[in-house]
Amino acid sequence: MKKRLSSLFACVFLLAIIALPTAASANSAMPDPILTVKVKNAPDGEYYLDLLIHERPWNSFPDGFYEYDPALLEGLFSLHTEDWWPSVAWSSHGYWQGDLAGTPSGEMMVHAFSVYSLPREFRIAVSSASGLRATDQIFHRDAYYTTIIYDYAANRIAYATPVWLAYLIQFLCTCIPTLLIEGVILLLFRFDWRKNRKVFLLLNLVTQAFLTWCMAGQYIGSGDRGYPFLMMILAEVPIFIAEAVVCAMKLKGHTRGRRVSYALCANAVSLAFGLWANPHIFRLLQQL
Repeated sequence: MKKRLSSLFACVFLLAIIALPTAASANSAMPDPILTVKVKNAPDGEYYLDLLIHERPWNSFPDGFYEYDPALLEGLFSLHTEDWWPSVAWSSHGYWQGDLAGTPSGEMMVHAFSVYSLPREFRIAVSSASGLRATDQIFHRDAYYTTIIYDYAANRIAYATPVWLAYLIQFLCTCIPTLLIEGVILLLFRFDWRKNRKVFLLLNLVTQAFLTWCMAGQYIGSGDRGYPFLMMILAEVPIFIAEAVVCAMKLKGHTRGRRVSYALCANAVSLAFGLWANPHIFRLLQQL
């Protein structure tokens, strides 16, 4: 029995170790933050939409901007003041990436903006054949992937992605697979489910809430670019220790060594899955 258990532990742990380099290479750096602006009641004909930001972007007229309508660009330039600057129209060399013209999506136009560090606050500016328009409303961004709906007719931002929804999705996307993975491993280690289910569920809910707080607080809540692989590894260190201690003390049945082995093995496998799933979760958050 001991040999079979040792072989099982070695195989499962080896699979987790093999999976880590693949997950790491896929997660070495997260994509830049993305802001998606959906325009409701867009102006007729061609128009450009830009973000007015506090910090003056780098030099104007980057390569490739000469294909844009100079009159509409000049309209965006004219909206700048000492405190507000058009971000994409005034940027250069790819520092700011933004879709000034937008793309149709149903009854709306969609504009995407991305840069290493998106501004915390901005205003919406529009240059069209019918004139110039900029919101007095200042939007404060606090999510890594943010979607807002801008009503051009009312000149106001009508909707923004709720941060709590991003946190909830992050939690569910990691918690549910973790419960399934670690639950199966619990049975493979021949622990009695009925005797250990309360400890198992409570322990995993608490640790997954902690992991969500670490990951979402760093990326979803902060809105800044980062390295999810490194952050997840650092967050898992106290989780490994806590689960090993709790399992050694609270799980019922078998030896203390087997309880600790289960905790370490289950966490290694769920960590490998989490690293693999990380980019998929952020793509889902981008659709909110």
